[in-house]
Amino acid sequence: MLSIIMPVYNTGSYLDVTVNSVLAQTYRDFELIMVDDGSTDDSGKLCDALALKDHRIRVIHKKNGGVASARNAGLGVASGEYFGWVDSDDLVSPVMFQVMMDMAEKYEADIVQCSHVRKPEMLSEGTAPEKVEVLDSVGSLKRIYKSHYTNSCALWSKIFRRALFEGLRFTEGAAFEDDEVVPQLFERGRKNVFFELPLYCYVKRESSIITTPSITNILALTNHLENRMLRFSELDDELYVLGRDHFFIYLKGKYIEPCF
Repeated sequence: MLSIIMPVYNTGSYLDVTVNSVLAQTYRDFELIMVDDGSTDDSGKLCDALALKDHRIRVIHKKNGGVASARNAGLGVASGEYFGWVDSDDLVSPVMFQVMMDMAEKYEADIVQCSHVRKPEMLSEGTAPEKVEVLDSVGSLKRIYKSHYTNSCALWSKIFRRALFEGLRFTEGAAFEDDEVVPQLFERGRKNVFFELPLYCYVKRESSIITTPSITNILALTNHLENRMLRFSELDDELYVLGRDHFFIYLKGKYIEPCF
């Protein structure tokens, strides 16, 4: 029922712990697709070793092409009805995908989103969120921007119905591939579920793309945000204003000031 896609690039020192947190899920009906994107450390060998220990792991080895290319490779072989994403240096609660899949079934949802934390000890093992929101596509996009964008365009806090990816892939060679694609997925989702239960631990590394400001990254993000803002102008007036404001706030605070 569920395909979990994990791009892997030079994260050998984290890989064992991350994968074990996935394999410890109370939800068992999944495949874990590990895409080794031409790693130059021992990540590729570790992927193969882990696959020998659990039949649910599938490993793809490919020439380095960037995270978008790795994500597309995973999508190309995924067989699940829903797709989930885990970064290869993060951690997940043992109940994460059980709760997410239960929500998807209960509400017949296209997308389900939980909340996240930055420290493993803050992960929840609870299965009953206090508040659940069920929104349509425009309502979902408004929620993203009214909540100051927190966690909402990251792939890793969500599961997506397979059909949403039909004809849609990540732009290879460009940074911030999730910022480009996730809003399009929410626009396609007719019924999307949000709940505040911290089931994913996002570990921000100093060497990651988002912590390395550069002109190339700024231009890539600017392109994504501008295209999105223009699309929002066609969908809803309030959504356009929210997207416009975010365009300037996000670029100024997170990338232009640190870079210059």
